[in-house]
Amino acid sequence: MFKGDVGVENILPGFNGFLFGDRFYFGRAANLETLQSVMAPGDLYLAVQGEEVPGDWDWSKNPPAGIRSLSMVYDVYGLPLMYLLSKTEQKK
Repeated sequence: MFKGDVGVENILPGFNGFLFGDRFYFGRAANLETLQSVMAPGDLYLAVQGEEVPGDWDWSKNPPAGIRSLSMVYDVYGLPLMYLLSKTEQKK
């Protein structure tokens, strides 16, 4: 089920974007706290430097608590451009 080609505000709490199928969301989280609350272990998230990742914070070297950087795409200057992220499992 595709919910159209127009983004939906708060398709998940604090997450604006699209739903494709039953579990594929495209869009962006409003802030880091929203990203951490929306993601579940096993989810994958593509974050863009300067949008979801603030300033020059390099999540490949120093990700926020609870987030693991699986892979990065770098720009022509070797600076992080995008990150493939996953939520780390909570230890019990």
